[in-house]
Amino acid sequence: MKNIDLGQLTREDRLGNTSIVVIIGETLRRDYMHCYGYPLSNTPHLDSILKTGDMIRYSNVISPAGNTIESLTKVLTMQLGDSPKPWYEYPTLTAILSKAGYTTYWSSNQESTGAIVQPLNIMASLADSVKYAHPRSIDGDRDSAARYFDEAVIKDLHYEGVNGKPFVQFVHLEGSHPIYGRRFPKEFARFGTKDIPQQFGDERDQVLADYVNSVYYNDYVVSEIIKRYSHQDALVIYFADHGEILYDDPSQPGYNGHGVHPSGVSVPFLVYFSPSLKAKKPDLYAQLDRAKDLPIMNDLFTHAFCDLLGIKTKFTNSKLNYFSPSYDSSRPRVIKSLGKVLRM
Repeated sequence: MKNIDLGQLTREDRLGNTSIVVIIGETLRRDYMHCYGYPLSNTPHLDSILKTGDMIRYSNVISPAGNTIESLTKVLTMQLGDSPKPWYEYPTLTAILSKAGYTTYWSSNQESTGAIVQPLNIMASLADSVKYAHPRSIDGDRDSAARYFDEAVIKDLHYEGVNGKPFVQFVHLEGSHPIYGRRFPKEFARFGTKDIPQQFGDERDQVLADYVNSVYYNDYVVSEIIKRYSHQDALVIYFADHGEILYDDPSQPGYNGHGVHPSGVSVPFLVYFSPSLKAKKPDLYAQLDRAKDLPIMNDLFTHAFCDLLGIKTKFTNSKLNYFSPSYDSSRPRVIKSLGKVLRM
């Protein structure tokens, strides 16, 4: 993947030494977030940032698949949902950024090894620096007695590139992945079964309460990361790899988890401008704000992100950049995942 031909690579210096951070959430559907209309106040920090106007909330973003690997192998490479070749025959975002002169950092609270996560760890390994907060295998540790909370990634954040180069800091969270009750410290168990709007009167109520509390904790972690960059020129992008089915798929009434269903692919997408960057780049802020309600499938992220930074390769196509006025918003959003097809 390091040697995939990018054609003639050029970079227009649009953001200078702005700190750029990409936070990848896990298993979070936007309609379970208060900042997207959920009735319980489980995103108080993000709500506060949105009120300042420093954050843009995108309302109509879907993931290209209902599970992590099928989604992120598209989100973090130039592969599209309808591309004919496998993901590893397309350039990955980390490698493109390195070749464009950025220092790339990858900090993760996910598993560092294991059969089903290897594609993601391969893409991460193409960054200039990789740090796992809790090195472990998915094959044995995800649901053991140990708990690996996301705030551990904060200590691994970087604030400057090597030798004065611009940098991109990737942060991969464990987020709201099942088992939900293991994703937050006990002091974040704010909501109980009686608080949940949709109640079943059985063990499902606790599952939903745990999920809501995991979103509450995620709000704290994401806002703490943003806070670390708020006093400098910074652009922070947050999205989830996919959503989650929470007893609302009629074809699987007893199942919660991955699935090809609107709730399984509807994700949050938030873009934060620090006050100083917003003041310096008002036109860029306005451009991104105009795109906030467009229909987007996030298999375009690498295309859009590179174009946003002024990076041009033979893969560049402004119609695939949802931040651009040239974006083709009529592009069909077809999800092919887990052996199923879903048109959104």
